[in-house]
Amino acid sequence: MWMMLSVKYCKGSQARKQRFLESVRMCDLVYTKGLCQDVPTRWNFTFLMLESALHYKKAFQHLEVVDGNFVHCPRNDEWAKIEKLSSFLKIFYEVTCAFSGSKYPTSDLYFPNVVRVKLVLKDEMEKGDGFMKSMATRMFAKFEKYWAEFTTIMAISAILDPRYKFQFAKWAYRRVYGDSHAIELFLLKDKLFTLFDEYANSSVGSNSASKKYCNTSQASNVEEGSNPLMEVYSSTRNLLLFELILFLLIFICEVNLAL
Repeated sequence: MWMMLSVKYCKGSQARKQRFLESVRMCDLVYTKGLCQDVPTRWNFTFLMLESALHYKKAFQHLEVVDGNFVHCPRNDEWAKIEKLSSFLKIFYEVTCAFSGSKYPTSDLYFPNVVRVKLVLKDEMEKGDGFMKSMATRMFAKFEKYWAEFTTIMAISAILDPRYKFQFAKWAYRRVYGDSHAIELFLLKDKLFTLFDEYANSSVGSNSASKKYCNTSQASNVEEGSNPLMEVYSSTRNLLLFELILFLLIFICEVNLAL
């Protein structure tokens, strides 16, 4: 709250901005990042605001001394909270940036990044101070609802990426589930191979129909180019993307409410 008021004050008029820029110069800082003002409907702007404000922390403290009207500068204990919150939100910012990429496939990135978020929340719940622990606990309760619903389909998408394969799922489940990870891995593997078998059987039926009703050249192409595992991936790709993007949108809304 105090940080939002501080940024709003400095950007409130040209005269205030000039006084702030003078404080920046007096503190031997360079005004390259600019001050980012929070946007209530976009939670990532909270992180961008905190990140830019921390860069100009000394300038805010100097402005408090030279400008009697500036009464919103955070205290030392509040700056400490801002630093912790900024580091915490940076994880979510990096994850959403990875998800929103448009020049590379993203469906295989959901599981590794959501696991990263889960581990961060878990760590803050166990080791964080009162302020961070309380916030992480509320977020984790909402997160768990969607983790239980979407974790399998996200894990399968990552396994189909040759950079991750099943080894990453093993590592992630071990970190997330601890002693019970073997049971969860067994269930994941069972669903993965059930899905594979279903599409493999469907592929066999499709190839038989092609041999019966298509010419020899077309049937040959079907036989040589058939890859059941790739058919599983291509046939479910749109569904994966839809469900995972839906998960992301809901999750961001819940994070925003928790904050």
